[in-house]
Amino acid sequence: MLSQIINEALSANGFNLVSDSEPTSYYIHEDGESIRFAILHHMDDLPTPEELNSIATENAPSSFIEHPAFKKNSDLICILKFETLSGFKGLEDQIFSIEENPYHYKKHVLYYSESEEEVIKNSCYTDIIQAVQNKQLFDEYKDDPLAPSIYSIAAKIFIKLPFIKLPFNRQDLVPLSNRIQEAISEHELNYEYTEIQENSDTDKLITDLIAHELENIPN
Repeated sequence: MLSQIINEALSANGFNLVSDSEPTSYYIHEDGESIRFAILHHMDDLPTPEELNSIATENAPSSFIEHPAFKKNSDLICILKFETLSGFKGLEDQIFSIEENPYHYKKHVLYYSESEEEVIKNSCYTDIIQAVQNKQLFDEYKDDPLAPSIYSIAAKIFIKLPFIKLPFNRQDLVPLSNRIQEAISEHELNYEYTEIQENSDTDKLITDLIAHELENIPN
């Protein structure tokens, strides 16, 4: 299921599927003279970085192999399922060694658990986008990041794969000045804020603020 979501994400971000043969699929993104490749590979276990490089190269379409930018400008997305998320801890060093391997492809390991697979079994890429923009889901994830959730999957996708762009609605953006003013009003700090804005004399500012506080102390 996660493979299908990543396939949809790549398509939505301008990548075209060129070759699809289990367990590896090959994509290309062309924008004028700019070109980028993506390889989606499903793993049952963790091979060495060298073995991954060999797998990606041996199964690649000839048009990819012949392109001079293929190995230099390719993202190898590796998907791995654990029984539980805690299984990641035992393989953390191996995953890190794969992602930090400097040879050939940029490597990204996307891991998920069986319980997370159940959570996303009827989901598509659009659901992933909606989830990562949902504040309530974010708050729930923040409180318990190890709990299986669609937000945890969404977060991994956008963090691990920076070339997958997160759409946003410009109408949702609130100017920072508005947010500052709302916070000032909420905490009844309008006087202090005005004094800070208008008074460049630090000593006088401190004196005025102290005087203001003393005046407002209940008798």
